[in-house]
Amino acid sequence: MAIGVRQSRVGRSPRCYLPRAMRSHRARPRPGPFPLRYHGRSRCPSHAGVMMHLMATWLDSTDFARYALIPEQVLPGWEGTEADDVIDEYVSALRLAGHDILTLGAEPLSVTWLAEPFTFARWCYADDDTGLLSAVRAASASEGWQDVLSLELGGRYVLTDAAYEAERILDSLRDAQRPAEALRVELPPGRYRVQSLIIDPDPNTQFMLERLLSE
Repeated sequence: MAIGVRQSRVGRSPRCYLPRAMRSHRARPRPGPFPLRYHGRSRCPSHAGVMMHLMATWLDSTDFARYALIPEQVLPGWEGTEADDVIDEYVSALRLAGHDILTLGAEPLSVTWLAEPFTFARWCYADDDTGLLSAVRAASASEGWQDVLSLELGGRYVLTDAAYEAERILDSLRDAQRPAEALRVELPPGRYRVQSLIIDPDPNTQFMLERLLSE
């Protein structure tokens, strides 16, 4: 498959090309349960009143849609304010209780975790995600990947809205009937380099990727 890529800027992930009105700050929640639109294309995997066939599980209905990869050991004491100083960056990290915590912030975008290519994907716009995994694999050899940061990871994690408190996150993990507000992630111990790339598999589709490469 032909695939377009956009190179990121050093030190942070590339920006999805969105109107200024669609960019939010942490103090302002995402508007409503409806999908935002960009030139008529969906920014959110949930269309209001339309059934979509999705291949991955997306976090697409959280309040702020900016995320932290929280170690399970840290989760019981998570208060929802730990990432405040870094969450305006597309990709950043913080150190807490002896653990590195990856954050995915800035734009309020839906996110999923692709375990096989060790890649986080954020939904800029698309009609569905049926070609996402093949597009990620096609982009694996691209020269456009940009180094962002390195950090130590390993073990079991929960990817969730960084502004949520532990009780809400744990409730979401226990209740499979409610919309997903947290995803489980498991990683082998080691040092990882985070690289960012925006892919455009076709004119109506764009995803922002952050992959983890073992160093």
